[in-house]
Amino acid sequence: MFISTHFNAFIDDYLLNWDHLNRKTRSLKPVFIFKRYYHYYIIRKQLIKISKSSLSTVPSSDTYDLSRFKDDQDIERLIKIWLQFDIHELDISLKGNYIEATEAFISRVRLNFPTMKNENIFQALRNVWIMIAIQMMCDQKIELTDAMFAYSMLYPLTDNVLDDTALSKQEKLDFVEGLGKRLLGNIDEAFCTNYSEVSEMVSLIEQQFERTQYPLVYESLLLIHDCQRKSMKQQYSHLGLSEINRISFEKGASSVIADGYLVLGDLSHEQFDFLTGYGIVLQLADDLQDMTTDQSVSHQTLFSTQQTSEMLALSVEKLCLLSHEVLLKLPTSKNDMKSNLARLLEKSMTFLITDAVQVHRTFFKRNYIKRLSKCHFTGLTNHSRLKKIGEKMVAHWI
Repeated sequence: MFISTHFNAFIDDYLLNWDHLNRKTRSLKPVFIFKRYYHYYIIRKQLIKISKSSLSTVPSSDTYDLSRFKDDQDIERLIKIWLQFDIHELDISLKGNYIEATEAFISRVRLNFPTMKNENIFQALRNVWIMIAIQMMCDQKIELTDAMFAYSMLYPLTDNVLDDTALSKQEKLDFVEGLGKRLLGNIDEAFCTNYSEVSEMVSLIEQQFERTQYPLVYESLLLIHDCQRKSMKQQYSHLGLSEINRISFEKGASSVIADGYLVLGDLSHEQFDFLTGYGIVLQLADDLQDMTTDQSVSHQTLFSTQQTSEMLALSVEKLCLLSHEVLLKLPTSKNDMKSNLARLLEKSMTFLITDAVQVHRTFFKRNYIKRLSKCHFTGLTNHSRLKKIGEKMVAHWI
């Protein structure tokens, strides 16, 4: 397969780079304590304002128009003060479409999957945002396509099966085998009956990307399917750290590479390289977030198998370094777009990583948490307080 050859070479390079990150250091600049508290109170005030507005505008009818819950200017101001990024630094024509695409996705999920849990919707929405970022990166029209919707929905639909502890290993293997046949274009009646929602999402992709005209789209889907199959070893086999890393790198990279093909239809060498690295960073950040959950079900990842707090802290630092290095590769012909989009993605990733560290703070040494908190925009404790307000607000939106 064309994709597999390039994919394996890039994975080898990123694994080698990950090992070399041990030799690098990352200096964190402390934020003055009064600034941390000032930032906290300003963000808290803005969150409460938006939250109150959301609650006051909820209608009695069972509709799901996201726009009724927010004022765009309030959201823009929140992004500006919490992520320290002015959304207007991006092309102004992209802003409205970005919001519209988000609204369209949530409405479509509620229409087609009315009983889906909020956390699963948000999981899928995160992938939509990645695909929108790819549209922005490549100067494409920002919109929710059928392929974007279908691929993003495959995340919760397939993960729910593979993560279901009530299912046996053989049942999961049967599902994976059936999904592989469906991605190849074979219609297995038993699979399509038992997993009709999964099959329907593949059909949506087929309607947008004709198989003979876009063979690489389906190679990319088969690639992530193969990587997900390999990742089942993380649940059922005892693995060494090098194998855990390779499986995690492959799973994360293949996911975002598929994002790229389902947005663009084809990828350049530079786009393939960037999306490989960005997928790895996202996967490791997810593994850090899910560390305790993975430990509880004996799911082996880099973070769930770390033996000491020092090793865990080192991996977090390496992840931050890798994120920074990958975003320097962001491929776009517009220099302003590259700079601004890279800054936004890096701030978002830093937000995600520091949040995960705060959630799992008992696994780190107190001195490390204290140092990280001093360098955090609001401080880690205040970040947790803001997060609780934000979670209530998002629950009403979705």
